[in-house]
Amino acid sequence: MPTNELLNIPAFDLKTIDGTVLKKDLAINFSSEQILLISGPNGSGKTTLIRHLLKELSQKKIAVEYVPQLANIQSSWPITIEDVLSLSLGEISQSEIKALGLIHPAHLSLLWNTASGGERKRTLLTRAILLKPKVLVLDEPFNHLDHESTSLISFCLGRLIREKVLSGLILVSHQCNHHAEAFKDLSVIECHL
Repeated sequence: MPTNELLNIPAFDLKTIDGTVLKKDLAINFSSEQILLISGPNGSGKTTLIRHLLKELSQKKIAVEYVPQLANIQSSWPITIEDVLSLSLGEISQSEIKALGLIHPAHLSLLWNTASGGERKRTLLTRAILLKPKVLVLDEPFNHLDHESTSLISFCLGRLIREKVLSGLILVSHQCNHHAEAFKDLSVIECHL
């Protein structure tokens, strides 16, 4: 069960930039070995809450990697999946990529602009994990993914918490039921907006 407190935010009003209150008296208590699952309808303030939590984690000097929602933007840059990884990681370890299991080594040579949305998401997630954060923050990582990819990512994230590779995971998702099996023995805190 959780041992180290990562965030303890007393009750506050979640507001938009213009001051509109989205949720009153929201309190967050998030510890290591926990998954904070944020859900709610479109426009309920999920991404606004993520911004607030990122600021709090930054102030506590906790190593965080954030993977935002991925827009399906076409790019004509002639870069490969391996290039995307190596731009922020430097030399990449094939063994680490293989052990993580999100990208097949043969896919490293795929051009970014011809890779599927799922391959792009798995690449950005691999990059974030290999940067070795204490907390990983994912905004809608399962949007537009098939069941196999969703399951693969969910089980990978659960394994990383169990093995203490990650201290904590903050996850925004509309698909809360897809994670039940992957996270069944973990401490999941649900925050519905």
